[in-house]
Amino acid sequence: MDYSGDQSAMRFSKFKTDKKNIKKMSNAFTVPLLFEQVIGTVAYIIAAILLMFIRVSILHQGGSFNLSTFMSFISQSDNNDWLNNVFSALSYFSYMFIPFVIIAAVMRQNPLKIVPFKIKHPEFIAPAIIIGLFLSVVGEFYSQYFDYLINLFNLKVELPQFSFPSNPSGLLVYCIEISILAPICEEFIFRGMIMQNLRKYGNFFAVLVSSLLFGILHGNFEQTPFAFVVGLALGFVVIETGSILVSMLLHCCINSISIAFDALSYYKGDDFANILYFSYLIVISLLFIFTIVFLKRKGFFKGLKQRYFNDSMPVAQSIGIFAKTPGFIIFISLYSVLMFTTLQIK
Repeated sequence: MDYSGDQSAMRFSKFKTDKKNIKKMSNAFTVPLLFEQVIGTVAYIIAAILLMFIRVSILHQGGSFNLSTFMSFISQSDNNDWLNNVFSALSYFSYMFIPFVIIAAVMRQNPLKIVPFKIKHPEFIAPAIIIGLFLSVVGEFYSQYFDYLINLFNLKVELPQFSFPSNPSGLLVYCIEISILAPICEEFIFRGMIMQNLRKYGNFFAVLVSSLLFGILHGNFEQTPFAFVVGLALGFVVIETGSILVSMLLHCCINSISIAFDALSYYKGDDFANILYFSYLIVISLLFIFTIVFLKRKGFFKGLKQRYFNDSMPVAQSIGIFAKTPGFIIFISLYSVLMFTTLQIK
């Protein structure tokens, strides 16, 4: 009997099923992420209204409410105001958490069963953190290269002005938002629901797509290249350790280091911050080299291809299927427009 025809039919049937599932997931992931802009706008409007009511209440309690004192109070409210930072954190949580809930609902999945928490390879935690920190430095250079290319066209990235919080309470809330809240929310979405669902079609494909979405969502040419490379590092960490908790830890470290150098630049000046950053660069590069040598001796790189690539469907074909859905096309179109709106002529 000739079984080749049956095998071909089975492979074709599996391909059709896989193609259908990839398309479904593409729309299920990108459409909720599109709502992030709407949810974020609504959240910030609500936050602004609540802040105004709170400030009016404070002035009333102080017995000094009039138009001039109110306008003065408003004009002095900036990132040093802990209330601003609290509402910023709550707004951020809302427009990251709601898409997460929508994705879980559309996929009809219990996030606690999909997102991996148990650390399967604790011996790889330290090497993974070192590799991740080194790749974040690579991401910085990658981002600077994009900036260089943009400058060739006499353009620059213009982002909203941000003043580093100097008030202790404002700085504390800001650190909690960036170093704790952001890593938890973003990892649950990108290395949790998105990447875990895509892993059945190859770990490399899952890491690449989740990183691409993660980078694009940052919405500007300054942060997107960096976020994409960091996303690759975070996805790699989850796969090799088996737990999203380690990627949250790495994400926390990367964001905390960024805040630390911003603080050094604010309090001690750019020159002092640059010297320490150069020292950090040397240390993390040496640790990375030692880590690679250590992993090679442990045989870590053997079987790497089998762990990351799925023979049943090439990565390029999977990405092509994922990218040709209405949800992804609208998603990439909207964020491309947003990214180009941040460009200005020098």
